[in-house]
Amino acid sequence: MVSAALAAVHHVDEDPSPDPRLRLATRWLASRAFVKLGEGRLGREMAMACLDCASALSPAFSGYAYEALDRSEPLAGRPEAAAAARRLAEDCAAAEPDRDAAAGLLAELAT
Repeated sequence: MVSAALAAVHHVDEDPSPDPRLRLATRWLASRAFVKLGEGRLGREMAMACLDCASALSPAFSGYAYEALDRSEPLAGRPEAAAAARRLAEDCAAAEPDRDAAAGLLAELAT
């Protein structure tokens, strides 16, 4: 699972002008894979990389980065940061003009 996620990150990064949405999505996937394995620090690193990719995208993309932080922070020993990340993700969902994208983000937060 982690190998496939990191391969996707590498593949997207090899593109000389990668789509920022793909860059974010591959890092989000890698963060989720690390979290599933209990690797909070690595999951947090990938979630922070998601935030770097999200700056020029719609609020939902930032929300997915914060959702990844919400999942990884407790495993990295930072439960208070997880609560802050969740609030930021919810704020991003509220600010997202595409209601379907907002609903998708809220559904991820509910799992």
